Amino acid sequence: DHEYYRYMAERLVQQGDAPITDPISAYGGQMEYKPKAYRSRDSWGSHGFRVLGTSSGEKDFTLEAKGVGSQIQGVRSDFIKLDDIQDPAEISPLNTAKLMKWFQQTILGRLFDTQHLVILGNLFHPTDWMSALIDEYPDWPVIRYPAVLDFEQKAVLCPEVWTFKGLEAKRKEVGENVWHYTWMQAEGTFEDATFKKEALDGAKSIKHSL
Repeated sequence: DHEYYRYMAERLVQQGDAPITDPISAYGGQMEYKPKAYRSRDSWGSHGFRVLGTSSGEKDFTLEAKGVGSQIQGVRSDFIKLDDIQDPAEISPLNTAKLMKWFQQTILGRLFDTQHLVILGNLFHPTDWMSALIDEYPDWPVIRYPAVLDFEQKAVLCPEVWTFKGLEAKRKEVGENVWHYTWMQAEGTFEDATFKKEALDGAKSIKHSL
């Protein structure tokens, strides 16, 4: 959508930042971009494509999209990105455990030490997959993007999209639970919760004897 990129560019300029480039205009003008294949094996589809001039000899696509739970045996990837792989409507300990098993067996099993993995996602609940992932791999780097960076200064993450006043209204709309996890990307438990994550985690280490 050209209007989307035009709007974002104008807002960025207004706040003193460099404007975003419209990739639709840059690569395809007003028409949908299509590569020109020069060999029969070059392809372009809804789930993957190969760029012109590939010379590695590998059978894999240059870029390929897969759904959660897909099998990727034989795929040789330099870079794997997982983006919001858990449906908020399906969050449960069972669903989280199923995703973790698929992640460890299928995704981590395809990565060598020279390859890269980036995981994007929102926190929704203490039992969701992102929370479990952070607990399972405490040494992995985590970068958080809370909607509000500083409440005293009223500094927000994306001023080109949200105002501080607008986020205050959104906080009331979604409630403290959703605001704490999804909008602020905070761990632990929000202040008014009855069962706090810290207490539940502490209870796991208590040894009972008969």
